[in-house]
Amino acid sequence: MKALVVPTAEQFVGWVREASGANDGRWVEAIQRVTGNKRGDPWCASFVSFVLDVAFRGRAPLPTTASCDVLLAHARKHNLLVKDPEPGDVFLVLRTPDDAIHTGFVSRVAEQAVGTIEGNTNSGGSRDGWGVFARERRRPGLAFIRVAP
Repeated sequence: MKALVVPTAEQFVGWVREASGANDGRWVEAIQRVTGNKRGDPWCASFVSFVLDVAFRGRAPLPTTASCDVLLAHARKHNLLVKDPEPGDVFLVLRTPDDAIHTGFVSRVAEQAVGTIEGNTNSGGSRDGWGVFARERRRPGLAFIRVAP
């Protein structure tokens, strides 16, 4: 099922966009509802939960949450943090070791960077952007959560 994570996330790249740039729009609000969020709430973690739920057919291996910090705490508690990510794993952008501020999926791995698919970002990498994008992020400042096979 992990093999379905990246292809599932890729389906939303390029067309899921906010309506007004205020964390809104038909698809954005549908993604937010998965985690109990509403229009206007940040939705990067909701996107992760949504994709995992689809890829794992309703049995996502991580908590269904709109919080990056909940994902980080769960990964620590269950020893899921890894140094060497694989496609389909979840990444977290860390402001501090205990404060995760953005999340998405690893789509490919390079030595100093990872390809990503992430919601609530933009082409410049904002953590409060306006759509789903495929990007590249440098590894420093990222944590990686191993998603079960």
